[in-house]
Parts: sequence; C-alpha cells; structure tokens
Amino acid sequence: MILEEARIGEAAFSSPLSDLEIDVFFTLSPDEVGVICDRRGDLNRLGLALHLCIVKMTGRAELSAKLVPHVVLTRIAGQLGLSVPDLASLRSLYQDRTTLFRHRKLAIDVAGFREAGAGARSGLLQYLRQEILSTTAPDVLASKIARWLHTRQYIVFSGRDIRGLVRREIDQRNKKLAASINGKGGSQSAHWIEVLTAEIEPALSRFDWFLAGPSRKSIPALEVQSAKIAYLRQIGADNLSLDLPDAEVTRLARRVSLRKASNLERITEPQRTIELACFIQHRLEVLTDGAIDLFNHLVNDIVRRARDRAIRSVARQVSPLQALIGGIDDLVQNEALSGEELRANLVALLKPFRSERRPITRAMATRQELAVASNELSRLLKAASELKFDLPENHPLAEAFAALETAADKELPTGQANVFGRPWEGFMVDEDRAVAHRSWVAATVLLIKRSLRNGSVSIPHSRDHRDLDKHLIPRKLWEADKGRFRRNLMPQKSSEAYVARIEAALEAGVDQVVLNLKDDTLRIVDGRISLPKLVKSEVDDDVETTRRQLLALLGPIQFSDVIIEVDSLTGMSRTLLGRPPASDREQIVLYAAILALGSDLTPADIERMVAGVSADSVGQMMRKLEASGRLREANDALATFTAKLDVAKSWGGGITASADMMRLDATRTLWSARADPRRKTPAMGTYAHLSDQWTLIHDQPLVLNQRQAGAALEGALRHDGGSLEKVAVDTHGVTHFSMGLGKLLGFDICPRLARLADRKLYVFKDTKVPEPLEPIVSRTLLRRAIALGWDGLLRLAASTQGGWCSAVWAVERHSSASIGMPVYNAGEALGKLQRSVFLCDYFGRPAFRQEIQRLLSQIESMHVLQRAIHNGPISPRRGRTREQMTAISGALTLLTNVVIAWNAHRYDQAIRRSDWDRSQDHMRHIAPIAHAHINLKGTITFDLERRRNPGKNGENKTQGAVNHMR
Repeated sequence: MILEEARIGEAAFSSPLSDLEIDVFFTLSPDEVGVICDRRGDLNRLGLALHLCIVKMTGRAELSAKLVPHVVLTRIAGQLGLSVPDLASLRSLYQDRTTLFRHRKLAIDVAGFREAGAGARSGLLQYLRQEILSTTAPDVLASKIARWLHTRQYIVFSGRDIRGLVRREIDQRNKKLAASINGKGGSQSAHWIEVLTAEIEPALSRFDWFLAGPSRKSIPALEVQSAKIAYLRQIGADNLSLDLPDAEVTRLARRVSLRKASNLERITEPQRTIELACFIQHRLEVLTDGAIDLFNHLVNDIVRRARDRAIRSVARQVSPLQALIGGIDDLVQNEALSGEELRANLVALLKPFRSERRPITRAMATRQELAVASNELSRLLKAASELKFDLPENHPLAEAFAALETAADKELPTGQANVFGRPWEGFMVDEDRAVAHRSWVAATVLLIKRSLRNGSVSIPHSRDHRDLDKHLIPRKLWEADKGRFRRNLMPQKSSEAYVARIEAALEAGVDQVVLNLKDDTLRIVDGRISLPKLVKSEVDDDVETTRRQLLALLGPIQFSDVIIEVDSLTGMSRTLLGRPPASDREQIVLYAAILALGSDLTPADIERMVAGVSADSVGQMMRKLEASGRLREANDALATFTAKLDVAKSWGGGITASADMMRLDATRTLWSARADPRRKTPAMGTYAHLSDQWTLIHDQPLVLNQRQAGAALEGALRHDGGSLEKVAVDTHGVTHFSMGLGKLLGFDICPRLARLADRKLYVFKDTKVPEPLEPIVSRTLLRRAIALGWDGLLRLAASTQGGWCSAVWAVERHSSASIGMPVYNAGEALGKLQRSVFLCDYFGRPAFRQEIQRLLSQIESMHVLQRAIHNGPISPRRGRTREQMTAISGALTLLTNVVIAWNAHRYDQAIRRSDWDRSQDHMRHIAPIAHAHINLKGTITFDLERRRNPGKNGENKTQGAVNHMR
C-alpha cells in the first residue's frame, strides 16, 4: 500500500503517524496558509488547518473525538506561528459548533473536494459491480471505493455507508452465482457438508483429510492423493463452472479451510454454497498439481537409483573387458602361434561376450534397470491414471495406454509397434514378452512425465497443467490486439528488426573484446577465454570508522522493539490484517505469528517466550496469514519505505537487483524437502530478489535442485516498485530460453556462469566475426527457427507480462522437454544470441563484470542475516503445502526487511543531522544488514505502551548518542 493511499477513509488516528506521513499530509502550501490566517483567533486557525490536512489525508471532513497527536499539533502550529495547546481534539478547539461546521465546509472547498452527486454515485456503482467480478472481499472493495472517491476528489463516505453499499452488491452477486451453482438440483451445500463432515477414521473427518498434505515422499502418499482426487471428481468437483477468477476461488476456498468441519453449517446462504463450491474445486486443483509434483519427484528418484545401478553395472563390465584386452595382448605377443591357433584362441576369448547381450552405454543400462523396477513404476502408473489426461489425437501416450489395457498376464503382445522412439526399440522386441511389458511400463511413465512438462498432454482440473491456451492470452483477443501487445513488449514490428537490433549490440561488444585482445588484457588460449582477475576497488580507510560510529549510535536493542518501531513507521500490521488491529492483544499475537512463521520457532515455543499469548491463538493467526496472502503487500510496504530514505540513494538507483536461493533446513519427513548437494541434509529453498538499495523486493518458495530461471524472471517482473533493468544471477538462475524471454519482457538476466572459460559466442552462420575470436565462436543459430516460432513466443511473453501466466510456468513448460517445438526453438535461439551480447560485455568491460560480482556478493551477505533469523529446521507440521511454504518464505523476508528498514531509518536519521560530518560516500560501503546489536532470540516482550509514550521510549537516543561520540 503506497503512502498516499494508506490513510484514505480513516475516521480517527488509528495508529501512530510516521515522520514521512507528517511531512506529506501536514505541510501547508502558501495559499492554504493565507486562507487560514484570514480566520480570527489562534484556536480557529489551528482548527481550520487541522480540518484541511485531514481532508487531504483521509478524504473525509470528520474525525473522532480522540486526541490529535501532539507531533501533528506541533507541526501545524509551527507553520502558522501559533503556540501549541497541551491537549486537543478537533472538536475541543471550537466553542461554537456553527464555526466547526463552517470550517469543515471551508476545508473541503479549499482542498478541492466536493460531495458525490447522483452522477458520481451512478459511476461508483458501475465501478463497484465491475470490481466484484474479480473479488468479493469486503475490505478490499471498501478500500477500492474509498480510493475511487478520493482520486476524483469526492468526499469519502463513512465506513458504515461504504460497507452497506458493498454488502448489498455482494449479496446480489452471490444470489445469482449460488443459483447457477445449484441449478435445478436444489441446494448443493447440504450434500457437500454431509460429505465433508463424515468421519473416515476416528477423529479424522473427510474435510481434514482433504486439507492434509502428503506426509512424505512415497508411492503410498501418491496413492492417497489419487484417492482424494477420485473422490472429489465423484462428487462433481470437476464439473463445477464458477464464474470467478482463480485468485477469487483461492481466496474463498481459504476462508473455508480456516474453519473447523463442525462450523461449516454456520455459514449463511448463499455464501455457504459459493464458498463450499470454491473449496472443493480448489482442493481438486491443488491436489492434482500436488500429485503431479509428487509423481515427478518419485519418477526422478527411481530414475536416479536406476542410473546408480547402471553405473555400477557398467563398471562391473570393465574387469572382463580388461581381461579380454590382456588375453588378446598375450596372443599378439606370442609369435609361436600359427594363424589357425590364433583364430581359435580369439574365438574362445570372445565366446562369453557373444553369448550374453550386455548394454554398451550407460543410458541403455539405465533403461534396463528401469524395467527391473517395474513394481514401483506400475504403482506410479496406476496412481497417475486417476488424473484423467486430456490426450490429443495420435499422441503416443494414447497408444501406450491402449497397449497396456490389452496386455494379458503382464505380457506385451507380439508385434506391438514401438511408440517411444529408437532408444526403446531393442527392449520392445525382447523374446521374453514379460520383460517387454516391464519396459513398456517404464517408457510410459517417462513419457507421462515429459508430456506433462512440455504441455503436449493436459489435465482439465489442474491449474499448472491445463491446456496451453488456457494459460495464455485468449487467441481471439491475441489476434484482435496483437499490435498493442507487441508494442507493450518492444518497438520493432518483426523478428528480423528485433534480431537486427541485438546483432548491432553484439557487433559493438565484439569490437570491444577485440580491442582488449590487442591490449593483452584478454587472451584466448587453446580455444578458451582467459580473463584477468578483477582489481579490488579501493575503499577509504575512514569507512570502518564511520561504520563503528553508526553501530554505536544504534546500540543494543530487542528484536521485538525493532518490529514495533518499524510497524509504527510503515503500518505493517494494518497491511497484514487489512485493517487496524482491534486490540493490543491482536497486535501482539500478529507479531508472534510472524516470528513463528519466519523463524525456526513453533507456536508452542512462542507461547513460552511471549507473555500473554497462547499457542492456539498464534497458530490461528499463522493460518490467517497463510490464507490472506498479504505478506507480499507488507514486504512491498517496507521496501517502499526504505527506498524513499535519502540513505538508500547512496546504495543504488533501484534499477538493478540480484537473485539467489537460500536453503532452509527441513526434516526428512517433509515430502517436498530435497537433499542439499553441499551439506547432504534435507532442505527447502526460498528464492529472493535483492534490490541494489538493499531491500528484498520479492520472494517465493522453491524446491531444491529445481532450475531457478523461472523464479528469477518472476521476481523481476512481479515486484512492486520501479522497473528493473538488470538482474544478476548465478548459473542455476538462467537458461538460454529464460534469457531470451527476459529480454522480451524488458530486462537483462546477467549470470555469473560456471566454466566461463569454455563458453562460446553463439552467432548465425552468416555473421562476420573477427578472426581472433573464431576459436570461441559457435555458428549454430538459425534465423528460420526464430521466424517460425516468433508469433508464439510473443504471445507467451505478452501473457507473462500481463499476468495471464507466471514466468515460472512459462520457463518450466518450455524446458528441455520441449525441444523441437517452434516456441522453444525461437526462445532458445534468441537467448543464445542475447547471451553472446552479455558475454562480450562481461569479457570486454571490467567495470560491468565487477558490478555483477558486487550485486551477487550483496545477496550472499543478505543470507547471513536471514540465517540468523531462521537458523533451525522447518517444523514437521509446517511446509507441507504450497501455501505454508509461501507463508514461511514471506514471513522470513518480512522479518529481514524489518531489520533492514530499522537500520536504514536510523542511518538516515544520523546522516540528516546538521552535526554529522562524515563523508556521504562512506554510506555506499555500509549495508543496513548488521544484526549483532539486535537480540533475535530469548524472552520476547512487546511493550506497545512504550511506543505510545515517545518520552519513555528513548526516541531521543540518537541525539544523545551523537553528542556522546563527539
């Protein structure tokens, strides 16, 4: 929530005002001061000024009888040259109520506001009905109405009137939607409640059964998922037609998931019918996507184990082969043997190898081992068949399923044509038809995995694996507005013009590399590029002194006090709840829930550490945060606050960022956990984007060992802030396709590549390259490949940019499994060409290379702070669903941004003082990630009363600390 919208519609000073809010809302213009000074009496002038500022801030002319903050009175009185009253509410400044009402009307006129008439109310009603199509959240709609009125300078209605208007329109919408869901069959909700509340085991209702995630990564867990999917389809979840966006279906489904099964009947109609319909449809989609993820992970494990056995099998073949070579060498050395004797001995040596068919490659040996694992693969295949694939005509998977249905006694019929390609040809003609059947099962499972990944097969009741066209801009809309979508991406009208622009940049980069080769600052040795080490930039020796002075100024502080202060500066709790906290206890429980989600603490741990909260209340608040999805908004608010500080301009311009994944330890029983390749321990990942202004601008959970290229694009595209121009990543964060797609989306992916010396410059066959660079050039790009897939690639990029699909999905769908498809070929070629431009800059411009290294060093140092906050394993009860992992990742990012915002705010206070004499350039080298002075663990006390009384809170410690240092 941006600052200018944060207080719209408020009827009281519900939370402390930040310094920035006071600067924005309570600064009077010269014209306003002139109007105010025309009034008689100091109190009248002060009252009119307050009215005027409140109208500009809230869009309302009324304020409750609560006391006006003293800092506000001081700010306004100082501008008018008036004395500050000790205590004042807006009404207490007026002895005559007639003057109060007259000043209220005058303030509205001076601020340029007016009452909404019949025409405005009609326009507002049309706007509201349009917005209800995308969401029915009352607080969101009320906030949108208030912003609509304020933007058009109409007086914002009272909260009661807005809520009443929203409620009436939502009721009308819900009645129509419920009627369409019920159809002619009567009420569906009663049947659904009966189904959901039924106990399938002692103390386990079907409702809780649907909500439970996989307990571990195993085939029985997948079979349970398949059973849930089959039951949901049985009660008609796949036939529901809800006229609601996916985000709204998810929101309403989460409302149901926060309830107990016994409380479902308490939901009033028609809301009950709508929410239950959203719940069962959402659960079907979530369970389907989760089953596919689990299926893929299990297949990967089986293939990995088969590959390991194949490696050992191939290794065992080495010894007989070595003996064979030794025997042949002995025969060759024996000159006494005649030709016939030599031939006979050779036949004897080769006889064992002729009689046994042995796989000669690791890939063949792996396929043979997969056939041995047929029992596991058969169970996987049976569980996957419950997903009901939507198979196109002539797809090989359709014939594969048909052959398995007709196979008798698990033997593949003789003469069955191979549909899996040449690699499986020899296995399907095996004389032992049972072996052939096992090979067929293994090949079918692998084909399912690949077909789902490249999108050639879809599942209607899945979100991630639906038909490709449902993820993209509808084709009719694309054909009608293709020009507009293209212009939003780039100015060029054709693929040829776009490629020509990249080639021009490549030519300039190549010239720079050639100059460096002539200057001997670069060398090419044996077809490999040799880069000199970067020279460490010189840093003023006084920087360390400045850092120590700043840290001394900050002083030791409790993490709880940091959270409270940052909340007062940014309105974090208001953003998370969607409203001001109803009480101090709710606010403390909210802080405790954030700590529990973002650290290694459980609700039981929080109960022992925080006085006055219970584990149940913390757990309930954690579930609300998971369901609300507002952690992203809160992080955006903190990042915006930090970026607006003067000190942030010393760190960067906000147009570059770095992205990397940090591993969070997990338990082995967590099904989505993977083995950390370095530490060999189970872990999950959180992928974050760090702005060059030291703010975490985006985060998302990620499974370990998964390519991070899609996540790198998604964070750069979706973060709430200015447009990024460059995103630095490591090798895991980039693929050729993602590099090309990122360029179309308007930013450059800048990777620090492994094995850099072996990298080649990809160019077209007709591209002219200076002779010194020929050893590192690969002429494998085809212009025809880009032209053939250009339209589809533009549609994919426009869909990603417009939010029709995520960048993660776009990159995953167009991975190596999509080789040969036009869109993949076009994106791959563009990405390789763009990588060549990047490498020329990386090789030829040391300053550019140093900047990439600096950005990646920043996010690595950020991980140190995050590990200090979350230094233990994820609880076995947490992280089992995507929503839980998203909440854990978001809360950890929020706590990290809290520390950064607090440090940056204190730094900013120091450098803005008139007696601060340190060089401004020093701040460029001092990051706001210090945390040794913050007690992140131990007994936690949230003292909200101290914040309300600044004199007791040590707000003047900055002045005292600076004077003490001097």
